[in-house]
Amino acid sequence: MQNKTKLFKTAICIITTLILIFGTIPCGAVLSDESNTPTFTNLVVFMKFSDEDEFINNTYADTTVRNILDNTYNKSVYNVADYFKTVSGGKMNMQTLYLFDNNNSLTLSKPRGYYAEKDDQNPYGYESGEENSRMYELQTDWANTISNAITNGNKPKDIEENQYNFADLDRNRDGKIDLITVIYKNTMQNISVGWNSPLWDYHSYSNMISVQEGVNTYQSGEYLQLTCNYENVNGLVLYLGEDNLPILPTGKICHETMHALGLKDLYRSNQTSAVYYMSLMAKHLTPIGQYISVKERESLGWLDNNQIKTIDKNGTYTLYPASAQNEVVAYKRDLPNEKTLYLEYRQFDDNGNKYDTKNKKLYSCNTGDLIKGVTLKSGLICYLANTGVRFPSNINTTGANWNMQVISNGQYSTMSDCAVGDGEELYIGNDIFVYVTNMSADKLEFEISGIAETTPTPSPTPTPTINPTPTVSPSPIPSPTPTATPRPTHTTSPTATPTITPTASPTATPHPTPTITPTASPTATPHPTPTITPTATPTATPKTTSNPTATPTASPTLSPTSTPKPTPRPTATTNPTITPATSPTATTCPTTSPTHDINCNIEGNNISVKLTNSTSGGIILISEFHSDGRLLRCTINSPQENISVPLLSATNTVKVMWWNSLSNLVPITDSKTVTK
Repeated sequence: MQNKTKLFKTAICIITTLILIFGTIPCGAVLSDESNTPTFTNLVVFMKFSDEDEFINNTYADTTVRNILDNTYNKSVYNVADYFKTVSGGKMNMQTLYLFDNNNSLTLSKPRGYYAEKDDQNPYGYESGEENSRMYELQTDWANTISNAITNGNKPKDIEENQYNFADLDRNRDGKIDLITVIYKNTMQNISVGWNSPLWDYHSYSNMISVQEGVNTYQSGEYLQLTCNYENVNGLVLYLGEDNLPILPTGKICHETMHALGLKDLYRSNQTSAVYYMSLMAKHLTPIGQYISVKERESLGWLDNNQIKTIDKNGTYTLYPASAQNEVVAYKRDLPNEKTLYLEYRQFDDNGNKYDTKNKKLYSCNTGDLIKGVTLKSGLICYLANTGVRFPSNINTTGANWNMQVISNGQYSTMSDCAVGDGEELYIGNDIFVYVTNMSADKLEFEISGIAETTPTPSPTPTPTINPTPTVSPSPIPSPTPTATPRPTHTTSPTATPTITPTASPTATPHPTPTITPTASPTATPHPTPTITPTATPTATPKTTSNPTATPTASPTLSPTSTPKPTPRPTATTNPTITPATSPTATTCPTTSPTHDINCNIEGNNISVKLTNSTSGGIILISEFHSDGRLLRCTINSPQENISVPLLSATNTVKVMWWNSLSNLVPITDSKTVTK
């Protein structure tokens, strides 16, 4: 008995010492193993406008708003954290915490209508041309509101009210809060919310919040703002999994959160896409999002060298389903046309993972009906992405030029039939064919042909002479024209990549002052009926010409069939209007102020800004422009000695301005413009 008492006291001493050294352990928190240790924290902040009542304890489907959000992020069988853990192969463990103000939502300083367009029903709104300054005011409003709540002693909590430290918001220890998600109160007010307007759902970047804890400072960075709806005129717009926990649609939430990790939109502003259902970043299948592409998973570091392999010669290869662990789930190969081919095996039937399968056990809270998914063909998915671009985006592409696309023999623009099935063949381009030889629930085998075999030629040994004669290098042996291997039972001819009809780009209307535009991520508006794109059927043997990209001889046969109707998303969207800005000239202006200066350069995929005499105040506007002069994004930052902001692309032009304030557009010093 004495020994047991001694051991118990020793254990208490050890635990007490650990708490003193490493800080408090939240009451009720589970000390989990390494596989469940959070690697990323999302801080959700509920906010209401000054003319609105408390809402987080309102109930829908007999569940409070705060619990609906926690079901959505942390608890449901289809919760957001589970999505990221599954798609990342366990490499991302997301934890969502909450910042309350005395256990209530935070209140902004102005009414909702102030941040919406002015009309007869909304006399407090902004006039045309003021939307960008109002967007900045809204960003400043919620940043100040969060800072005040923290100053008043509020700390991050989980839904059970266990308290956490601010250090828990910075899991990678880079001094920045991993992510802030602002959730506004749902509203039935007749207020216009257009694409890219201040109240639109979007992702952007702001460093306006700074939290001091001990000797460490934690600053805001990536953030999302969302307005979540729980019901409409037809009833509830919530969903239930097998666990009967009411949740919001997670597709949009996961899509926007992916932006905070670096991924870009794979659709255009007119909602067309050459990827569509093959990635969450193009179009989500149901209210629950599906997998992203293997290219995107590689870009996020979620696949290791044992899971994605490079093809260097013709032959037969084996792929395992996208969700397989410790197996090869992808192959890739760089092509001569500055494109990289990616191949993966996706299953959308009952054999698929819980996020790709059509047959999710998901029900409407309003009617109790099972939500029917879109029927997609399982098999080999073939992507082409721009070589060397980590995060490709299709948002500013035009015509047949896509930074990332799916190639297929399919007919539908939704890519619902893009997979190469068992016994089917696809012409990739550059004389390369792929042919699926075997497909089962466990794996897929395919042959690839047309890769030019290179045999190294030994260098001739020079004979020493007094006046050596230059040795003529032997000419390379020309490779024979590759021909698709005949199959005993398969005669399907390869099909050229379908031509996608370009949509006219909006006419640029330059403005003298760059438009402040956050990285808006509009929700893709579903097409009531996808357009049938007839597929040209070429002959099996591609021609070899002086052009490095071989083009098969086309003999078109038009065979359209009925088009499946994709499931519309529950939230309505507004057609986007793009307002381009004046293109900056990539030259550096001379500095006129001896005491203030901006030094900036592009380092990797970030713009690095160093300020001289940064304590003078004002605001720093960092505008990012496309090569054609269109403004892509503008972030507002508080002056600091060193500022680093991630760019949409390292090849864009960036203009940095230091102003007194947004309402008093007086430059403190000359702006600087840089292009890598």
